Amino acid sequence: MGKLKRGDADSCDIMLTAGQTVSIVVEFRYEPARVQGLWYGLRGPDSAQAMLARAVDAARLADAVILVIGETSDSSVESKDRTDTQLAPAQIRLIEAITEANPRTAIIANVGHAFDTSWDDRAAALLLTWYPGQEFGPALAAVLAGDLEPGGRMPVTIAAREADHPAFGLTPDAQGDLHYSEGMLIGYRGLNARNVAPRHAFGAGFGYARFSLEEAALTGSMSAGAAVSVLLRNLSAVAGSEVVQVYREAPELTLIGFSKIHLQPGESRRVVIDLPRRCFETWQDGWHLIEPTPVFVGTSSANRQKLAGSLGDCPKSN
Repeated sequence: MGKLKRGDADSCDIMLTAGQTVSIVVEFRYEPARVQGLWYGLRGPDSAQAMLARAVDAARLADAVILVIGETSDSSVESKDRTDTQLAPAQIRLIEAITEANPRTAIIANVGHAFDTSWDDRAAALLLTWYPGQEFGPALAAVLAGDLEPGGRMPVTIAAREADHPAFGLTPDAQGDLHYSEGMLIGYRGLNARNVAPRHAFGAGFGYARFSLEEAALTGSMSAGAAVSVLLRNLSAVAGSEVVQVYREAPELTLIGFSKIHLQPGESRRVVIDLPRRCFETWQDGWHLIEPTPVFVGTSSANRQKLAGSLGDCPKSN
């Protein structure tokens, strides 16, 4: 699968006259023992510059703009190393031109991985949709109309700068070996360990409602199991959902529990998240309890509060 849908493409401009027939021959060279594919198509007599100009004119006349950007199945791939996390240059130019023409632009990003969003402060809203499939259109229309809310949360971390990403520029050594010297300190764990703030944190996100977390408490022990209790309150006049998340601090910041709760306008509910013993164990020739660790509750890896109480009343190993 090393070459299948690897995102490379060539094009050739051919000037045609009415009634002219042209034969196109494509020579496809490949190495043996690889599964590969060939996609081909035709693009009509238009130019990127002309299409961009029409889009800018339409944006300038609109009350608001819904701008869908992102990648396609043949440009976002897993079988080829990426040199950066940027969107295609043409997509960046489109974002800059449309948001300059109309700052009331909601950007819908159809991308299935962590990517650079350093342009997002130009938009009035940003929605990450993560390759939603064939019902993307109806689902997006329902969310934008307010019939449904965007209820997901960030499954990855988006760094403020590419250099902030742990393990960003790894390459194998002369023997072809790749050493994972960063260990567990990747993603939100790596940024937290270096005290680097993300641009969009792991677990972050919200819908149309706003919530408060109150009266948070921690009970139990690491060895026997613990629980986090928190009062979740919907402060809005609309129904919505929140994802309450629990993290431990040592040996590295780690999500150990979460619960998604849907509340009606003004409703409040006591939420209890159980934390079995395994939440406080790590593997090294068997499962072992970690050192006593602070526990946090919040709504993302970057938005969390330390819970009062200690779970240090347990043995440090099996």
